[in-house]
Amino acid sequence: MIWHRNAKPWTKAETERADRMAVEIGCIYCWLERCERRNCDHRHHIIDGNKRMGHWYTLPVCEDDHRKCHDGTYSHANQIDTWLKVQHALNLPDDLPKSKIFRRELLSEADVPA
Repeated sequence: MIWHRNAKPWTKAETERADRMAVEIGCIYCWLERCERRNCDHRHHIIDGNKRMGHWYTLPVCEDDHRKCHDGTYSHANQIDTWLKVQHALNLPDDLPKSKIFRRELLSEADVPA
């Protein structure tokens, strides 16, 4: 995984969510659109206004669908809708931040089921 200079480390809750996405869902777009299960090769960060929304706002995607997330095939609105489906599949809160600034300390360990 490539880390950017200003990247914040993943919290325990974010890591647990990402691990569950990979195991329980695999690539979300393959699962939803093609009714097939493909491995999750990437954790795609949803971008809003040229800024990543944070590690909690990621999608489990395969290599092909990760490219589509960046080339405009999957719009921001589509990615948000898909993120909501991921949250529901994992039985996690689906609250979106009210602004582009998301305070990570608001995400508690209680948000991730054991």
